[in-house]
Amino acid sequence: MSINRPPIYLDQPEAIGRRLRILRDRAGLTSADLGADAGIDSRTVRRFMAGDSMVLAGRIAGIFKALGYRVRLELEPIDAP
Repeated sequence: MSINRPPIYLDQPEAIGRRLRILRDRAGLTSADLGADAGIDSRTVRRFMAGDSMVLAGRIAGIFKALGYRVRLELEPIDAP
């Protein structure tokens, strides 16, 4: 299932966390379930969803992969129109 929403950026941890929470809830998982599926502890998942810390790109990919999504990286110039 694709998510037709505006892009979120790695320097927007709150937006990434909100998207993660939506997908986790939609999958019917707890933070502990998602952490186990992604190979990280549930505390890291909760902190990530709260926007408290940036998680390394590899962890981001693993978390979303556990929910059945692939992370795509796009680069754009900061001064793009």
